[in-house]
Amino acid sequence: EDEGKIKEFFDSLKKVKVPFAKMDDINIGDDMIQIAYDPQAKDRLMAIINTYQKKWNKEFKEITAEDYYNMNPERIEKLSKENFMIEKHADIVKDITEKNKTAGYTPITINYDTLLLEEKEKSFVFRTPLKSNKSYVFEVNKEDMIFLDDTKTTVYTHIKDSDKINAKIYDIFKGKTESETVITGKELGSFFDDVDKKTKKASENISIVKKEHFANFPKGESVSDSPKKIEESKIINFKQYEETKEIVEDVLKKENIKTLENSGDCKYYELTNYRDRLVAENSSTYSFSFQEHTDVSQNSMVVVDIPKKNTFLDKEGKSLSIRIGKDQPLKMKEITKDGKIGDSKEITSKRLTKMFEEIKKIKSNTADKSMQKTFDEVTKTASKMMKK
Repeated sequence: EDEGKIKEFFDSLKKVKVPFAKMDDINIGDDMIQIAYDPQAKDRLMAIINTYQKKWNKEFKEITAEDYYNMNPERIEKLSKENFMIEKHADIVKDITEKNKTAGYTPITINYDTLLLEEKEKSFVFRTPLKSNKSYVFEVNKEDMIFLDDTKTTVYTHIKDSDKINAKIYDIFKGKTESETVITGKELGSFFDDVDKKTKKASENISIVKKEHFANFPKGESVSDSPKKIEESKIINFKQYEETKEIVEDVLKKENIKTLENSGDCKYYELTNYRDRLVAENSSTYSFSFQEHTDVSQNSMVVVDIPKKNTFLDKEGKSLSIRIGKDQPLKMKEITKDGKIGDSKEITSKRLTKMFEEIKKIKSNTADKSMQKTFDEVTKTASKMMKK
């Protein structure tokens, strides 16, 4: 393939107004390209082809769709699946764009890392940020959302104001749903910050070929499968896959902890009623709040990220055992009572040990109600801020 010659040939087709499209190169390196053209323009096409056959001494050959497929069936199947997903992505972005311009739809952004509770086959289960000591659990269909960033941190979707939503009230401290209620889409949307024009514009300019901007759709889906109709056997296989994955992850986690303990080079920590200090959680990390005796201890706290692979729960699911290597780097942020959040930085095991010692002091000093009250206030602020 000579890019210069290809451009010259395509320019000639455009000049005589031959509708055509360059096909995917299914045999890369064979020095050939394929195009599809409008049969009604065949006479004009052949006139151009005859000119260039003489000029370049190259053979142009007409092939059928079946011939094209038989050149490389495996690659055709792969390209078909990719094209199917691109079309699916295009439909999602088109729907997002239309809703941006339609009255009655409220756009929202959701922090995937801190507000995700569960991933299902066709949807995500999120909770709203905390507001007036309330948080609601709701679902977002994967076909109704995009990720604004390549790292899949910020979800962009819409809520229809008039919808009646069966939402569950979520207790952030207990980490579970308490009761179910019906709220309007408008009420649910009020838990989220307003979306500015720049963010709306970004949602309409998402690249449809970058899969990082879209959710993973059900396992086993092929080109011929409708996204709306997944066979029962595939759903069962998906569940079996997820169960096996959880077992493997649990084994690897225990092996990791066992290796740390055998090395004798680790610190042991215990968090009883660990959800009282849980500010945020994702698939790989817990974020816990701590208060220290420092100059700003009455007005701030630190949030420390603990990898889940270094932890395991007791049978009742209340106490968390933690094993951290002495030289293992951990991340922390300081959050003030008025909502200012500092930069992420590393924390030493020595400082972490002091924080756990502070927990014991606070528990033993039950008469000091003001310290606990301040801690609770800053914890609530931290929960709100971590969504950002």
